[in-house]
This record gives sequence, C-alpha cells and structure tokens, in this order.
Amino acid sequence: MAKGKSSDRLFNFLSILMLVGICCIGTWFLLVFINPGSVLNPFSPVEMLPTKTPTITPTATLQQLGPPTFTPAPSETPEPSRTPQPTSTPLPTFTPFSIVTPPTVEVTPSATPVFAFEPFRGHPLALGNIIHTDRGCNWMGIAGQVTLSNGAPVTYVVVKLEGTLIGQAISKLTLTGAAPNYGPGGYEFEISDEPIGSSGEMYIQLLDQAGNPLSDKILFNTFADCDRNLILLSFEEKDN
Repeated sequence: MAKGKSSDRLFNFLSILMLVGICCIGTWFLLVFINPGSVLNPFSPVEMLPTKTPTITPTATLQQLGPPTFTPAPSETPEPSRTPQPTSTPLPTFTPFSIVTPPTVEVTPSATPVFAFEPFRGHPLALGNIIHTDRGCNWMGIAGQVTLSNGAPVTYVVVKLEGTLIGQAISKLTLTGAAPNYGPGGYEFEISDEPIGSSGEMYIQLLDQAGNPLSDKILFNTFADCDRNLILLSFEEKDN
C-alpha cells in the first residue's frame, strides 16, 4: 500500500509541474505577441527607419515676381552696297601677218629592192603531169625547187601561192624540201583537179621565216590542156 501512494504523489507532482510550465510558456507567447520588440523575443523584428516626407518650397507668385521683361529684337543690319561692275575692256586689235609657204620637199623614189632569188632561165615552164601519173588529166598544179648559185638545195624557205582562179581566191603556203620529187629543195601546190586556163591571175613568191620577201612576185599562166597541167617554176640564188 505504501508503494501505491508514493507513485500517485509522483504523478501528481509531475502533472502540477507540467501545468506550471504550460502556463509559463503561454504567458511568454502572450507577452511576445503584445510587444514583439520585448527583450523576451529572441527574434525581434528589424526596426524600420522612418521615411522622410519631402518638403515643398513654395514658389513665388506672379505678383511677387513683378511684370515680365521683354528682350528687344535685334535691329536689322543694312544690306551692303553693291560694288559697281567693271566696264568691259575692248579686245585688242590684231596686226595682219603673212603665211610663210613651206618649202617644197622632193621625194626621191626608193631603190628597187634586191631579192636573193630569181626564177631559172626559161621558167615558168608548162609540162604534162609527169609526177602524178596515176591521176593524169585529173590534176593541175605548180611545182619546182630552190637552189643556191652552186646548185646546192635550199630547204625551209617559205613558198607562197596567191591569186584567183575562175573568180575564186587562192592563198597557200608550203616549205622548200616538202616535195623531194622535184629535188631536195622541192615544193609543190595542187591548184585544181582539172586543167583550167588563166592568164597572170596567180603568182609565186619566196619568203623567209619572218615573212620577208626573198624573191619578186612571179606571175604565171595555166592552160586547159592535159599536156600542160604542170607549171614548173624553180628558183636559184642571184649572182652578186
């Protein structure tokens, strides 16, 4: 029985202690709620700085300022006087002069050009087709060779054929040595596939590699004849 009474006393004491603690805590919350800035509040709110109310400075009234003043407008600047234009100066008179007649210059004709080669004696010469015998009368041309005065062949000389045949222009080039059937310095041009007659309408001329003439322009005739369809025209070096 003694143990039961002592335990009851202990529970009663703890209950009273709890009630006292609850009352203390409630009192503390009430004080902090009423006065948040109290020292009992460990999380006191930050104190807000008072805002300054701007002061309005009264401006002066129109009566205090007095009547307004006006700035006078600037006076107009007088226009500058115009400078009188100068009078025109009369043009100078010219003294007549005589025109000098230039002296007459007499033009002396240039000397006849000297060519290195000239045709063989008796050329051009009309022959039958002795080279292209398989074609017979179905061929017409001009051929020959170029040699020095001692008979040595001259190769790589430009041979030019120029002119017209029955109204059609003819212009051809070849080199000596290209037709060895006429000699080591031989050349050949086929003009037509049939004999056609013409009189001095075409010429043959020798040129060097730069296009300078080495001979005069040698005119020749052609014939509408199967026995004269090869014109032979050879050149040899001139004797100095």
